[in-house]
Amino acid sequence: MLKKVLATFGHGGATVEVLPSAPEVTPGETISGQVLLLGGQVDQELGSLSVDLVTEVHMGENSSADPSEDPTVTLPFTKVEVGSRRLIQPGESIMLPFELTMPWETPITISRTGFLSGMAVGIRAEADLNMTFVDAVAIAPIVVTPLPSQQRILDAMTNIGFVPKAADMEYNSLRGVEQQLPFIQEIEYEPPTEFSENLHDVELTFVARAHDLQVVLEVDKRVRVSKGEDITARGETTMGDFVLLHEEIDEIDWEDRLQAWLTNVARTPAILG
Repeated sequence: MLKKVLATFGHGGATVEVLPSAPEVTPGETISGQVLLLGGQVDQELGSLSVDLVTEVHMGENSSADPSEDPTVTLPFTKVEVGSRRLIQPGESIMLPFELTMPWETPITISRTGFLSGMAVGIRAEADLNMTFVDAVAIAPIVVTPLPSQQRILDAMTNIGFVPKAADMEYNSLRGVEQQLPFIQEIEYEPPTEFSENLHDVELTFVARAHDLQVVLEVDKRVRVSKGEDITARGETTMGDFVLLHEEIDEIDWEDRLQAWLTNVARTPAILG
């Protein structure tokens, strides 16, 4: 009797483990694997078992949480059901296959220069156990590699001297951009010396689709506080938007194109006062 009571609170109850078939995947691809459902010390009834993709998203102004708490949540963005009602016996081992199609807008976690600091994507399995207060949950991290078109843009930014500092997910949408997911990935770059006087930082966002890639650049310019003082601060924001077909990525000199656009943005710093 005591074991049954403890199992309702997760002690000695059934557990799950996610076993992806591959450690990495690219947006638009399918990743498969299995969920290992392992019975605990008592009989338990499985209501359902789902598998979804999750990432850490900064809610910002959209968060209703206490401002003193970290407004970052683990947000699901693709979900499939892989198990239905059944009895799980003590010590029983059940393998359930799953298959997930990665949305084209899935955030990437790595580039040619290394892992993107601040990024995390995982596959989460959640077993809804009837008559319990605690469900069985497990998350397996996965590496999301860039599409060739995304990698080409990342290479171009590096080649013109912009150094990636960090990346995060924002619960937000881009004005005038058709999005599948309710959040965007922002990859933040530190400008090279030739731009550092006029640009504070540059954030790059990809919105990938089956046939094309939209590249959005958000540039924070340094604003001269006064004409008579050599004092600057972060100020004016400028947006840039490029759309390219995946198969045409190598037909354009992206170093020249990005360099020209950023040079034009940086040419005349704004002045206050």
